[in-house]
Amino acid sequence: TMTIKQRIEKHPAVQEVFHDSDGWWVWLHTDWINPELECSQIHEQNIHDCYSQLRGVRKRKATTHNT
Repeated sequence: TMTIKQRIEKHPAVQEVFHDSDGWWVWLHTDWINPELECSQIHEQNIHDCYSQLRGVRKRKATTHNT
């Protein structure tokens, strides 16, 4: 069976998962966003909360620039 960390790592949005003295961090690929925080990161004190937030990440909408 996979650990929660392994499940997070397998998600297509995830670039990196790590733990430091501030808790757990999930860095998303630049074309993904965590709409709750409006950024490409998830930060929580426990990995289970990171996994829960990961369910809400979405691909960024393509932007068009007028020239």
